[in-house]
Amino acid sequence: MLPLAFLACGGVCIRGDSVVKGNQRAAGRALGAPGFTAGNLIRVLLCACLLLQMPSVAQAYDRGTEDDDEPDIADQFTMGVMGACLAAFVGSAPWWAPPRVIEDDRSLDGRFPHHPYEDGHGGFLILDNEHLLPHTRVGDFFFRGTVDAGSNFDGIDRLGANFHLETRNRWGIDVDWATYNVSPGSHAPDDFDVGDVSFIYRFGQSEHAQWYTGFGFNWLREKPEELNFGYNFTYGADVCIGNPWVFSFQLDAGEVEHNSYFHGRATLGAQWEGVELFTGIDYIDVNVSDASTLVAGFRFWF
Repeated sequence: MLPLAFLACGGVCIRGDSVVKGNQRAAGRALGAPGFTAGNLIRVLLCACLLLQMPSVAQAYDRGTEDDDEPDIADQFTMGVMGACLAAFVGSAPWWAPPRVIEDDRSLDGRFPHHPYEDGHGGFLILDNEHLLPHTRVGDFFFRGTVDAGSNFDGIDRLGANFHLETRNRWGIDVDWATYNVSPGSHAPDDFDVGDVSFIYRFGQSEHAQWYTGFGFNWLREKPEELNFGYNFTYGADVCIGNPWVFSFQLDAGEVEHNSYFHGRATLGAQWEGVELFTGIDYIDVNVSDASTLVAGFRFWF
């Protein structure tokens, strides 16, 4: 209360002349004091009220310091609302931050060349406001296929494949499959297969980067006769960081067989005429099995 009172008084005192500028001279003459304006009168009255209220404000402040150990419901509610807003702001950053960084206002669609950096373009998307060379081949959709193999060099080997399709209107599909061969003595209990199918939306796009997210289902097979299904959420991006390099990452999270499911991978590759050779790291954590493997493979862009 005390700081607010000083701010209120100071603010009105500073702005008093401008607020009553049109009437202060007349008010001063009416009071019989040519040098005493309405602004001066307001200042005097406010300062007098402040001086009269200072003892009660000080007492209230003293009581507040004595009751600091007692919870204030209003303060707790305010802090809770502020905390929830901050959590929502930070938690939603992966979706609103990339479009702002790459300046995607969703006003432009794009078309795809046959592979990244084709005809000297800086990435893998040609926006509608860009000039096309006469011989540049573009399409309203693209797809790529991926095959890779990996190992943790401790008894777990991985073989995987991926199919990824995106369209001009930003919708697409992502299909992922991997089989893990577990050697005796490894920390994983047995061989297993995992995969997912997600329907995706490209929420951020530029010539150099495409960000996508989606939802679908996953599956887990730990025994030949046992196949379990669950739900899957996916989030990823492909970034053309400079010819011929392409950086890609993808995160999958969900649940299968009443257990949490998480899969993440990040790769760096070099492409030439639509064929990309890449290497990176892949991590899977599902049910009682988890594995972090180094991977290498080929990606074919169409």
